[in-house]
Amino acid sequence: MKLELNQGWTMLKKLRQMLLREWYRQEKNLRLKLAELEERVHELEMRQASEPAQPPPVVIEQLSIDRVIIDRVELNNNIGALGIRELSGMLNVGANYGGAAPTKGRSARDAPTVSPAGSKDKPQPKYRIHFQEPE
Repeated sequence: MKLELNQGWTMLKKLRQMLLREWYRQEKNLRLKLAELEERVHELEMRQASEPAQPPPVVIEQLSIDRVIIDRVELNNNIGALGIRELSGMLNVGANYGGAAPTKGRSARDAPTVSPAGSKDKPQPKYRIHFQEPE
């Protein structure tokens, strides 16, 4: 019986040694993984500190406006700055008592010749203005 007990103790010691070796090996692996994770966290913290923080983009899916209040409206009229190269046609503003309306079928030969006003010393090209109503 003593022999069996000695063999049992020896086997228990060997089993204990095997379990301790396995436990130390797993502990060593876990410590290495923990060190790697701590290093990655440190790198990410450094990267985040070096880059400026960007807020997430704001997305508006629907916008409802109940009332619009306009404080001041500025209307700029720059007609005086326009340059006119050629002006033709007829402008009727209000009642025209001075002239008759063009008649249908009036040809370019019958149209009066108009020269630009203002310069009498220089010869200017003559313009023909004629009106024809669409048929």
